[in-house]
Amino acid sequence: MATPSHLDIARDSEKAADYAQAIHHYMLAWQQKPQDIQLFRSLENLLLKMRAIDQLKSAYQLAVELFPEDVQVASNYANLLNHLGEHEDALAQCDRLLTGALENVPLLVNRANAFRFVGEVDAAIQDYEKALRLEPTKFPQASFNLGCLYLLKEDFQKGYPLYEARFKMAGYERLQSRNQAPKWEEQSLKGKSILVYAEQGLGDTIMFSRYLKQLMLEADSVYLECQKPIVWMFQQWPDLKMIPRSTLDKPCPVETDYQIPILSLAGIFKDKDVMIPSEYWQSIQTQKSPRVSKLMEILTDSKVGFAWQGNSKAAVDLGRSMDFTLLKPFEEVEGIERISLQAKDGLPPDFDNTKWLIWKDLDDSGNAFEETIQILHNLDLVICTDSAIAHLAGSLCKEVWLLLQYTAEWRWGLTATETQWYPTMTLYRQPEKGDWESVIEQVLKDVRARIELSG
Repeated sequence: MATPSHLDIARDSEKAADYAQAIHHYMLAWQQKPQDIQLFRSLENLLLKMRAIDQLKSAYQLAVELFPEDVQVASNYANLLNHLGEHEDALAQCDRLLTGALENVPLLVNRANAFRFVGEVDAAIQDYEKALRLEPTKFPQASFNLGCLYLLKEDFQKGYPLYEARFKMAGYERLQSRNQAPKWEEQSLKGKSILVYAEQGLGDTIMFSRYLKQLMLEADSVYLECQKPIVWMFQQWPDLKMIPRSTLDKPCPVETDYQIPILSLAGIFKDKDVMIPSEYWQSIQTQKSPRVSKLMEILTDSKVGFAWQGNSKAAVDLGRSMDFTLLKPFEEVEGIERISLQAKDGLPPDFDNTKWLIWKDLDDSGNAFEETIQILHNLDLVICTDSAIAHLAGSLCKEVWLLLQYTAEWRWGLTATETQWYPTMTLYRQPEKGDWESVIEQVLKDVRARIELSG
């Protein structure tokens, strides 16, 4: 009987779900026939399936040497490099082939992604637009990213329509509809009902709730379906009907005349004077926490709340959060009380420092932010990264100093230190990608100046 080849063993092992064995023999087979692009493709697909990132990167490094003119290899490698945060290397891969008359759409999209991450906004826009002229419908992620960049530049007329492309992206289709009603396209709402549903994070729901009041002025009934932990807040809004959502796997049980995702309201109301947070946030009542009340009473210095990490499991949190150790210099600042607003994520497991007021069971009642809101009402200043805390504090009209990564979310614009979304918020931006140290240095300086001014 003939000895099975490495390729035969690899294929049999893959069918048997022995993926480590399959990868090993695909590599051996490719070593025997290095110019066989199909062997590389088989290895590539399995490494992608197994998320074997280090092995995949090594395979791409060899593949671009063996197949230097293969645009698919270069594009896929650039895509991986972007995901790894190696954007300059991704640019180099794309530039290597995007010369002369070659206009490959995946390469253009990956180069645009790299430009976007390094803050080259105009170059990214140019590549996205070129890619979408060549393939107008095949790359909804490119349309969405282009929309975000226009919004980042505060070109809302171009940005918001493209932002709607998110519902054509993989994984987002399930959020396109929550009941059988048609999407609201600005038809008259007189005598009609409308369902507004949350689609992204808690902070997004809080931020874009500012448009609900306008809807309630126009519609007969407005239903809000949102994340269960924050239902209690919106139940206190007059005339707003609440639907707690525990899962997206089942459709919303309420039938209405229209429906719309909450972030799409921004595009509809972009020309109306409804930018500031609703005054309803000012009247939210919380269950009084005795421990919060007692501690706030004994704190005598200026009370400063800190939040340095959002949801670490969310892809959008990449680059937005910082390590707690960066905040250690604040321990040397006299005249302030340092209060943690972190619930669970971001708390060092062995943290025990008398210079900080930290609760490891903050908001543990099941209602998100219930104790946090009580704390926020007692604070003089909030210093935080881009997370739900920032939106909550801004909606409550607290003074917020928001610490932003180099290429921030579209809603924060490119260079401004103020934002139309929250009048009481000041923006601090990384001068270079990943440079939190410079941000903290400036914030420390401003905190000390603030203390001196207050006497």
